[in-house]
Amino acid sequence: MQNGHVESFHGMLRDECLNATWFRTLNDVRCTLETWREEFNCERPHSSLDDRTPNEFRKTLEGRGTMAPLPSPTIIIN
Repeated sequence: MQNGHVESFHGMLRDECLNATWFRTLNDVRCTLETWREEFNCERPHSSLDDRTPNEFRKTLEGRGTMAPLPSPTIIIN
């Protein structure tokens, strides 16, 4: 075991996305992974953030003045 956090994430990605989806083209893989990444990073509550989404947690920190406002995420489509 090298890094428990990374191995846990890879297992979750494999179980929830890669093993559960049939891909027809490389573009299909890219779109599916981007959708999953966006959901994981912005919409899903994380126990390490007191069961808040990363966006909710970021807004909490910005509201306290403990950090400068972060730029809003941008979507890059190739």
